Amino acid sequence: MKTDSPTSVGLPEGRVACSPPPLCGACGSDSVEHLAEVPLYLPKGSAPDTIWRCRYCGTYIRGLNFADPAIQSHFNAASYTDPANEERFRALRQGFFENLVRLTRRFVRADLADCRILDIGAAYGHLIDAYRSAGVRRIDAIEIVEPLRRALESKGIDAFRDPSDIPPERRFQVVALIDSLYCVEKPADLLIGLSKRLAEDGVVLIRVTNRTHILNFLRLLRCRLTADHVGDAKHNFSPRGLRMLLERTGYRIVYQTVAEPGKKFAAAGGAWLYRAGRVASAITGKPLAQGLTVIARAHARPEDHP
Repeated sequence: MKTDSPTSVGLPEGRVACSPPPLCGACGSDSVEHLAEVPLYLPKGSAPDTIWRCRYCGTYIRGLNFADPAIQSHFNAASYTDPANEERFRALRQGFFENLVRLTRRFVRADLADCRILDIGAAYGHLIDAYRSAGVRRIDAIEIVEPLRRALESKGIDAFRDPSDIPPERRFQVVALIDSLYCVEKPADLLIGLSKRLAEDGVVLIRVTNRTHILNFLRLLRCRLTADHVGDAKHNFSPRGLRMLLERTGYRIVYQTVAEPGKKFAAAGGAWLYRAGRVASAITGKPLAQGLTVIARAHARPEDHP
């Protein structure tokens, strides 16, 4: 979310905003190219940043280090973490989250009531509410925004700032990463760590924005990329990049869809864009809609990964 101040804020001494990522965070390739200068908005201004693109898998990457607390402060000022917006977002997403619960039920072999679920990037806890309504009793959360984490704890949820804070003996039948994986500095490291947290036959449920085809089209038209185009994600995964990320971290995709039933939009333009993307996907057989949801199982042993 853009702040009122256009002032550029300095990064900690020694940090370089424009350094290229050594490897693509999705496929691991070193074939990254510089595209544009696009700032990231922070609570007190903005940080200069660069956009890179992997020539191998097509993923777009921000140059800033999203593991830096100064950069993570961005999420404290985002519209989707503002408590004043909670009920608006609940109305827009509740049907979609209920559909994700129904989708989960299809791929989890245990009864949902017997499952333990981890929601990474839980925000207001609306997905957790949907799981609770379906009978799930044991749900943990990861949330880096402190006021939201405290609000989750007040609802009786074990909420942590980082997966490493979770008691080591806990295993999860479902780990949900809904609009959160693309904010992670090193998504491969996270996924490898999560594979050690999954119960036998457990699944990861991932939803990401799917805008690389739009970014590619804008580049074809020689349009200048802006923050409105690339958003505030560390990675804009291409469908190929997301698949390669999961494969190289020991997962097998068992389901993929661009359909997002139950999702509502604040503006008519957003609804039209999503419908157009779904029609394009149906005609071409390619994932061209604005969202991509996958379910994957870890098929490699955790000890196979360092």
